[in-house]
Amino acid sequence: ACPLCGGTDHSHFAAGDGRQHALYHDALPPAIEWLACRACGHVHSDGYFAPGVLRPNDPSFGSAAEEGRRAAAPIIGRIAQTVPSGAWLEAHCGSGARLFAAAEWGYESVGLDPDEEKVAALRRLISLESRSVAVLGNHDLHLLAAAAGVRKPSKSDTLDEILNAPDASDLIDWLRCRPLAHFEHGHLMVHAGVLAKWDVAKTLSLAKEVQAVLRGPNWQKALQKMYGNQPSHWNDEHRGGKRMRVIINALTRIRLCTPQGHMDFSAKVAPNAWPPGLIPWFDVPDRATREVTVVFGHWSTLGLYQRENVICLDSGCVWGGALTAMRMQDRKLVQIRCKQSQAPSEE
Repeated sequence: ACPLCGGTDHSHFAAGDGRQHALYHDALPPAIEWLACRACGHVHSDGYFAPGVLRPNDPSFGSAAEEGRRAAAPIIGRIAQTVPSGAWLEAHCGSGARLFAAAEWGYESVGLDPDEEKVAALRRLISLESRSVAVLGNHDLHLLAAAAGVRKPSKSDTLDEILNAPDASDLIDWLRCRPLAHFEHGHLMVHAGVLAKWDVAKTLSLAKEVQAVLRGPNWQKALQKMYGNQPSHWNDEHRGGKRMRVIINALTRIRLCTPQGHMDFSAKVAPNAWPPGLIPWFDVPDRATREVTVVFGHWSTLGLYQRENVICLDSGCVWGGALTAMRMQDRKLVQIRCKQSQAPSEE
């Protein structure tokens, strides 16, 4: 359909071979076709954001960008009645939906996105989805809650660049479909930790319960029940909000526990400085995951920490430390020193 008037009667206007373009890849159709709408005369390409181009396994991905382009076309059409040509400069251009529409009208489109760097990492991670696994953490869930209107971002949050991005709905939909736990080659990856009673199978099963909720149609309402420190321990009889809250707190927030395995969120201090009666979650006696290696982060004051069955990779990147990666088969480390963006007291 014509993005300006919605007409469906078109004539062929031009075609080009997109394979010579620097950004071309195999998922794109080799030919680009331009159509002329017989109803209003508008010349436009035959789709920019085809679902099969942006994400072949998810037909809905990219739809928000295409909708943005369609919504922008009538606005640009009205502007063109007064200023029919020239440069179209847009700040915070995001996915470029309006820029594409302006280019279709013949403008020289130029996009500026000063905050792009802050969301580039998320978009880069999405592009690497077939070669990477990302698990949800507490800050990711807080972002989802802010997007759902459950919690307002605080002054110290840096969420506006994502929440206000033109493709925000696509970014949020991708994020809420991430797992909370992943197991591969004898390594269990979570953001923060696991409760002592949970073995690998139990951890993955409980993670899938929350994942199903986040991927469902009522995910916004479900997040209203996420916040809180109680219950502090697991019980198979937990239901509803209590059950979801314990699972989320264990996988995304846990640091210290009582020797009985009850979570305690009153302190997040460095090793050997925690209050009496509290121990790291991985030192709780008879931990059911002790036969595998648990890989986690979330604990910058603990820092890079390795034992036979425990690896913490949080080396304080945000606080001016390092971003750490590890090759699991031989535990070879790769670290990049980072510029401090927040004070440690803001954790």
